[in-house]
Amino acid sequence: GAAIAASKPSTVFVSHGTQCGRPHFSSINAAIAAVAPGGKVVVCRGVYNEDAVVTKPLRLIGHHARINPSSPVMQTNSPLYAQAGNNGVTIAAPWVSVSGVTVVGATGDGIFSFANHSRIVGNRAFGNAVTGIDLNGSSWSLVKGNVTERNTGGGITLANDAGGFIPGATASHDWIV
Repeated sequence: GAAIAASKPSTVFVSHGTQCGRPHFSSINAAIAAVAPGGKVVVCRGVYNEDAVVTKPLRLIGHHARINPSSPVMQTNSPLYAQAGNNGVTIAAPWVSVSGVTVVGATGDGIFSFANHSRIVGNRAFGNAVTGIDLNGSSWSLVKGNVTERNTGGGITLANDAGGFIPGATASHDWIV
């Protein structure tokens, strides 16, 4: 419990090739698993073939980072893959902030949140099969200063139809700026 959380670093870095900080990971999901709750995952320049599934409160900060969950390998690790395909980022915990990432090529949404108090600020999502950014069953969340283009299902979606496959999901008090 608390001793394990206390031993986890509060900031971790993700990069391919040149390290941009320490502790260093080559995968976003490994960094998410390693960081302390409430910590920061800094994703450095590069292209990441992942569906980054966030399962604890944290800040995911991209610096010229591009996430493509479908190429070269189709990622199927999202807990909602069977219902919604893969996403670039799947927010499955409250109090998560995502900023500065570009998501392309998802078979689902670029950034998908079904958790409360999400902060999705300053990202880009284009060429995804569903929407660029999707708050579905997420309350008290903020979507601000993002760019979405050429997503088949639209740019930004506010919905509450996730309750059919996410128990207890409701949506209210969300802000799009």
